[in-house]
Amino acid sequence: MWDNGEMKPLLYILVNNEPVAVSDHERWQDWINTHEREIARTDISDTIRVETWFPGVDYRIENTGPPLLFLTEVYRDGKEVERFRTATMKRAKMAHINVVARLMKEENDRRE
Repeated sequence: MWDNGEMKPLLYILVNNEPVAVSDHERWQDWINTHEREIARTDISDTIRVETWFPGVDYRIENTGPPLLFLTEVYRDGKEVERFRTATMKRAKMAHINVVARLMKEENDRRE
C-alpha cells in the first residue's frame, strides 16, 4: 500500500502477541508456517462455528486507520457467512466473544 509515496507494510508476524511489520517475505512465510495463528474457535452447534485468527496480512481496503490484522469468521454448514477484521489482539478476542454471544442467543431463541 502507498501513503504519500511511501510503501506501507502489508505483512506482519506476532512477537509476544503483538503485531510486528516485516518486509522480508521469506521471514514472514517461515513464521506463518511454524506458528499457531488461531486465537479462538467456538462451535455454537453442529453447523455453526466461529474462528478468530491472525492471517499476518493487513486487510485494509483503504490506507486509513490502523492495519486490520485479525480475522473473526462465522461458518454455517461449512460456508463462511460473516467476517470481521480488527486491529489488535484484544479487539479480536472481544469480537470473538461478542459474535459467539450473539449467535448463542440466536440459537437459543430459535429453539424456544
